[in-house]
Amino acid sequence: MKKRHRPLVAVIVDHGHRCVLDVLEDREKATAVAYLEAAKGSGLLASVEEVTTDMWCADAEAARDAFGEASPLRSNGSTS
Repeated sequence: MKKRHRPLVAVIVDHGHRCVLDVLEDREKATAVAYLEAAKGSGLLASVEEVTTDMWCADAEAARDAFGEASPLRSNGSTS
């Protein structure tokens, strides 16, 4: 996926500490799920309190896949 000939990326942010944790190479659901599951398993995201997404449905789906149906998801747009 590209916007104005540049690939879109996913930015993983720790809002509590006001820092960027990582920038993923694309916004594909599989990339996000792989990152979230690995980060959760390593302890980096072991104590996630809230997941915030934009209107991109794949982000919300990735959070649900990584953290389960009871994921602490807050969307800034429609995820349906």
